[in-house]
Amino acid sequence: MDIKIRQVLDVTVADLSGRLGSHAAGQVNDELAKLAGGSDAKILVNLDQLDSMSSAGLHSLVVAAKLAQQSGGLLQLCCAPGPIHDAIEQSGFNSLLPLYHSETEAVRSFD
Repeated sequence: MDIKIRQVLDVTVADLSGRLGSHAAGQVNDELAKLAGGSDAKILVNLDQLDSMSSAGLHSLVVAAKLAQQSGGLLQLCCAPGPIHDAIEQSGFNSLLPLYHSETEAVRSFD
C-alpha cells in the first residue's frame, strides 16, 4: 500500500495504490485521520490505482469520513475501479462516502 498526498486547489488529495487490506488499513486510517482532524478539511481519496480493498480497508475510509464530518469537513472518493466501486455501493456506504467517477468532478463538488 502506498499513499501520496497532494493539493488540488483547496482540496487535499490522497492517492492510494496497491492493496487496501487489513494490514494496510491501520496505515490508511492514521494518514487520513491526520488530514480529517483539521477543521473544514476537504479530502478526496483517489482510488484509481487501488488493486483491491477488504472490509477492513473500507472501514478505515468510513472512520476517516466520520472524523472529517465531526470536524466540519468532508471526505469523498473518486476513480474507484469497477469491483471496488461496486463493493462500496453494495455496502451502502456510498451515502456516507460520496463516490465520483473522475477527480475533476469530485474536486468541483466541494464548492
